[in-house]
Amino acid sequence: LWQNNVNVSIQNNIFYAPLNYAINRSASVLNGCFIDHNIVFGANGMVADTTGCTISNNMLGTDPLFVNSASAPFDFHVQASSPAIDAGVTIPGLTNDYDGNPRPQGKGYDIGAYEATP
Repeated sequence: LWQNNVNVSIQNNIFYAPLNYAINRSASVLNGCFIDHNIVFGANGMVADTTGCTISNNMLGTDPLFVNSASAPFDFHVQASSPAIDAGVTIPGLTNDYDGNPRPQGKGYDIGAYEATP
């Protein structure tokens, strides 16, 4: 996040092994920032400076259980036992995942780029 930002929502993302924190801030002023329903794995935390942000309902240190994050060909769909399934928040206007599958597939939106499909 950089410079002045108003009404920023960061939701339903998986941050996997970022270098330090999931979100970096540089000379930023935030007002109305919401960071919620995300998974952070392999990082020091969500963000070092939370000024201007409401942080809630994130899973820190939780393995999202990707199908294959170790070697090519990578597969960032989640396994059937993933904590990301049905753990997201409804985002109006976001009706499909990265594969084009409708959201949600289960009781709720999944966290991450892909909906788990039966």
